[in-house]
Amino acid sequence: MGYHARGGQLLLFGGADYRSLSDTWIWRPEGWGRAPNRSSPLPRHDPSMAYDADAGELVLFGGVQATGKAKQPLVELEDTWVWDGSRWRDGSRHGTPVCGVHSLMAFDPKRHQMLLVTQPVQRLTGASRSESGSGPPLVQTWVRAGSAWVLHECTSAPVADGGVTADPVPADPFPWPIYHPSPFDAGAGMAFDPITEQVILYQRNRYQVPGSPAGPFLTWGWDGEAWTLLLAEEHRIDAAVTNRASWDDSPRPLLATEPRGTGVLQLDGFGRTWHWDGRAWSRRAVQTPGPRARATIATSIDAIVLFGGIAAKSGGTYADTWGWDGDSWFLLAPPVQPQVIRKPPDHRPSTGVTEAYAVSRVRNENHQRLRDAPLIAVKDGPLRQFLRPGESRAGMDAWVWAVVLGLVEPPYHRGSSELTTAVVLIDYETGEVLSTTFPAPASLVPRGTLGRPRPPAGSPGMGPGERSRP
Repeated sequence: MGYHARGGQLLLFGGADYRSLSDTWIWRPEGWGRAPNRSSPLPRHDPSMAYDADAGELVLFGGVQATGKAKQPLVELEDTWVWDGSRWRDGSRHGTPVCGVHSLMAFDPKRHQMLLVTQPVQRLTGASRSESGSGPPLVQTWVRAGSAWVLHECTSAPVADGGVTADPVPADPFPWPIYHPSPFDAGAGMAFDPITEQVILYQRNRYQVPGSPAGPFLTWGWDGEAWTLLLAEEHRIDAAVTNRASWDDSPRPLLATEPRGTGVLQLDGFGRTWHWDGRAWSRRAVQTPGPRARATIATSIDAIVLFGGIAAKSGGTYADTWGWDGDSWFLLAPPVQPQVIRKPPDHRPSTGVTEAYAVSRVRNENHQRLRDAPLIAVKDGPLRQFLRPGESRAGMDAWVWAVVLGLVEPPYHRGSSELTTAVVLIDYETGEVLSTTFPAPASLVPRGTLGRPRPPAGSPGMGPGERSRP
């Protein structure tokens, strides 16, 4: 979300339920209204966005696209788009920063810079360490000059210790975790501070790798040339809140410039409001919109606006809009109760490959044992139906064919053989082979199948009447 000052527009783009979204919304006096999606960016969640006051346009970068496909469930995006007040246009022609996952972006009006911090995926291999070659991996700092991103070399910078992050949905028996590499721990945010006239970056230094600053909570300042550590705090999460929100002990905070120019506001994942006065963070004793993660925030002309997020306890998504006037939070638009996250489809797609095609696809695989194995069962359904406990659920909304085959293991004793199984999952819509698992989950194997001898050579296998039909 970002505020287009020249057009007086509060703009919201993207997000995700079980797939990434590409809709654009504009806030109007009567509430949110959908904007035409002519030449809009690709669907995505977790992009970064900020307003370039010099160019008069909102700049959007990166994010992750959840495709809903099991073969490639997540696509990391590294493109740049700009909103000029009426439409989107591609801004990726001149220089492309790497890794747009959990990147942070803010405009520096003092130095007329659009600042972006991100990190290549190779950060933990030593590819992006400090110039001395030692110390923790550092984020990359990019500055947008005109329409081009330029990499700014820094000897000191915030720490890149994010590893792999996830969007958990605790109450859902079949959660939709969006796992992906991230340059930061989930506890990171960035905004311009009008008091120090610097862009500040707040981060949770979760792993405290050798060479990183002491203290798990770090606040950095950018003066246009270099990053300086302004504050290192030992601990400021009280145990009572942490115990109530065990689903994540440090949800990503939201930072925004105070509308009256009095500093920076931070709303953490526990729903607590903090204020940065240029030297330290202090907690504000105010009623808040409540604990949430993955919300979005932006500063408009006279207020900070908050939208949405994931609820800590129910795992539902918020669709409420709140404002902060510098003294208190107020509700701009309901609903205030978490909505249930939209589940993956529980019905067969209208078009797709046939059962016969799915079986023939398996038979044409290079695996000799699969080509010759007797057919035990063929079923279709949502992917999660065919996974064993503990298996990855990425792409669980894909509808698939499950082709179950019997396999004869090498004899352990003379004159005997062991029959085991395999299941090959075929994407219902595309016919792609998604995975092959040995053995098949027991729920897919009809009772009495195991231990049956392999059909004689030349036998076509089981007849149609012996199959387990969808």
